[in-house]
Amino acid sequence: VGAPMPQMRELDDALMNTQLFVDSTSACLAESGDVIQTGCEIAGEIGMLLSGELSCDPSRTRVFKSGGLAIEDAAAVAHVIERLR
Repeated sequence: VGAPMPQMRELDDALMNTQLFVDSTSACLAESGDVIQTGCEIAGEIGMLLSGELSCDPSRTRVFKSGGLAIEDAAAVAHVIERLR
């Protein structure tokens, strides 16, 4: 899994044209072929959604497109370490 270049795709156009949330708008607009090639609308960043700054329409399909930020990896590792304790 992973398509970190503008010429690479993972998801089809129909899925990309739903409610799309990303980890970083600027990174996805520069690096995500799924976003660049479809020209889809980004509904917002996941941090804004989780903090309550944004809301989503629960009746619509929602997609989270990760560009692969290192902080996400660090948070996942911290979670696993905490669970193992």
